[in-house]
Amino acid sequence: MADDTRGSPPPSWKDEMLGMFNTFKQEITNQIQEQLGPVDDSDSEHSVSSGEKDRDSSQVNNLLDDYVGNTTSGFDNLADEFSTSDKTGPAVDSKLATMVEELVKEKLPKSKLDDLMSKYLRPENCKLLVSPKVNRAVWNQLSQNTKATDRAFQKSQQYFITAVYAMMSACEKATGEMKSVLAHSLVLALAGNRELNLRRRESLRPELNSQFASLCNPTTPITDQLFGDDIGKEIDEVNKANKLSKKMSSKRGSRKG
Repeated sequence: MADDTRGSPPPSWKDEMLGMFNTFKQEITNQIQEQLGPVDDSDSEHSVSSGEKDRDSSQVNNLLDDYVGNTTSGFDNLADEFSTSDKTGPAVDSKLATMVEELVKEKLPKSKLDDLMSKYLRPENCKLLVSPKVNRAVWNQLSQNTKATDRAFQKSQQYFITAVYAMMSACEKATGEMKSVLAHSLVLALAGNRELNLRRRESLRPELNSQFASLCNPTTPITDQLFGDDIGKEIDEVNKANKLSKKMSSKRGSRKG
């Protein structure tokens, strides 16, 4: 019968290095202890008491421990710096962690979501903090499937936006470090919301008239309308640019003829 090769995993390189340093330390200790070995007690001027030898040996051991400790901690730092695993923060309360992971895996009933949504409303002075609708001029160009997809995006985004409302409410009441943490949460959430709006635009680009695809560029402002409030002005400018381009092209063509 073949040998069972399934055993404990091989030691890591850090364990191997630590073992090597421990062996090195023991060898040096043995050499020093040999040099501090028994001497002739008849020569009182040069005799070394056992207490002195113990003290010297202890000092050597401490120095070696410091050296090995510093060296291995250096390897620990390198391992942390070049680790490919995700960096994590301190563990949170076990019940909170369980709730979070359950909600990642499973959907909360709609009735409970609706109850939560009703508790956190948009602040009256944050008019742009909404899931933006697609401008009518663009909406009319879209197929029914694309419209259905974007409606689903808007619905999902509204949950995200309502979470921002809740964070803002907590930030208003918080103080000290907690206020700073919540403010950071808001910054990150709003950055994610902007990226989501830009991805919504990109998903609509294939169905837009090629002349107006530039409206999907990140430079186009986002308001409560996905393509901003001045889309009419933007379209006029695109039309003018296209007409100018055609005019310049026709002039170049006539010169060649």
